[in-house]
Amino acid sequence: MKIKIKKISIGTIAFYIFWIILLVGKGLGYTAGDQVFRIITWIAIIFAIVKLVCTQWTRNQLITCILLNLLGIFVWFSSGDSAVLLTTIAVTSLKNININKLLKTSFWIKGSIYVVRVTLAILGFADKQVLTRYFPDGTYTLRYSLGYQQPNTAHYLLFVIVALCILVYRNRLKLFHYILMMLGNFFIFSFTDSRAGLLMTSLLILLAFTSSGKSRNLIVRGIEAASGASYFICAVTSFLICFAVTKIEFLTTFGTLYSRFNTASTVITNNIIPLFGSPNITTDFGYINILYGYGLIVWFIYVFGNTKLTKVMRKNNMVLEQIVLMCYAIYTLAEAYSTSILMNLSLVYFASILYPTNIVNVDSKKGDAKLSWAKKV
Repeated sequence: MKIKIKKISIGTIAFYIFWIILLVGKGLGYTAGDQVFRIITWIAIIFAIVKLVCTQWTRNQLITCILLNLLGIFVWFSSGDSAVLLTTIAVTSLKNININKLLKTSFWIKGSIYVVRVTLAILGFADKQVLTRYFPDGTYTLRYSLGYQQPNTAHYLLFVIVALCILVYRNRLKLFHYILMMLGNFFIFSFTDSRAGLLMTSLLILLAFTSSGKSRNLIVRGIEAASGASYFICAVTSFLICFAVTKIEFLTTFGTLYSRFNTASTVITNNIIPLFGSPNITTDFGYINILYGYGLIVWFIYVFGNTKLTKVMRKNNMVLEQIVLMCYAIYTLAEAYSTSILMNLSLVYFASILYPTNIVNVDSKKGDAKLSWAKKV
């Protein structure tokens, strides 16, 4: 009996080394400002370059690959932030990489590190930074970072892991699994007190569950109608809120959320829109942070690229993917992590715009679909 050994190309191996190095580095809590993460990043980029060199390109693909990575380099030099560069390198390196296997690998790495870090933090063996949220009536709540930079980061990562779980194990998930995810969501909320995290993770779980239930047809029509314009609507809404914050007194009652409105409004008032981003501009208002921190080109690609992507997914009955993208669109209103592919793994689907793909139905009854690439580099 002959044992068939599946051949894996050098390019594929190099890509996974690049990807795993970054996932582990980010999972351990390192940020772009840490010297260790800078070293890790450069080591990872070397493997990404090997993948790019090993890949066969058409002329148009090569030109697009070069232009996108040049954009990442320009934004890096202009803003001092490597998030966009890592994203362009990752997306352009995705040619011929099976996206489903990539997401599965990401789920287990991110999920395992998250569980270990949160557990150690709760037990007191890791840094459990405590923040205090004060309310106008003088009361306050304690918020725990659970081993991460801040409470919002800890809850955002839970959202990412739940999204990965839903995409990877779509056909295995039962009511019991969705209940467990929701309970985990409220459990983490009891420490982080991240209202945006609780709401967005809950919305993701509920939409994913109902899209496969008896009301599927109605839910799917609603998702298809909303997801296509979600990024554009959220981007416009973020600007309208920033202009309204100085004119509508009622918004001041929103507490910490008002401070986000006010900070974003200050960024707009005191800065011109750069082409490739500006240093030292930070706001939790994601769309404003992308526009002023990373520049007009990146903002345009993020908003309109995702809009095109949702249409591709709608055409191919990729309901869960539309749900995930729509939830990321809304979450970007409140958090500024979405331009990094390490935090927004839905960006891997941008490869379906850059490179020809096969759309293969996973379950014709449920209408779910997946993207897969050729096996050879």
